[in-house]
Amino acid sequence: MNHTEHKEYLALKIGNSKVELLKVLKDDLSCMNDYTRNIFKDCIFDFNNKRLVSKCKKYSFQWQLRPEPNKPESYNNQQTTLGYTSVKIN
Repeated sequence: MNHTEHKEYLALKIGNSKVELLKVLKDDLSCMNDYTRNIFKDCIFDFNNKRLVSKCKKYSFQWQLRPEPNKPESYNNQQTTLGYTSVKIN
């Protein structure tokens, strides 16, 4: 297993664990600004889709393997051991 495969393996372990995924989502969300944190204050954890959904259901805080998981790793599509999170409008 090379370095990239190892990072992907570790990220996949997180994405497949309810406890670990929720921890990563909440840790990453805690780094966001107050406005964004307030959007997700009373959010719903949607494990099947690997995301937190805002109470109004308009926004999601999405976890994925890397920014473009269907494309190979590159400078703009880096693989980390924790995966990648982003805010999306549903």
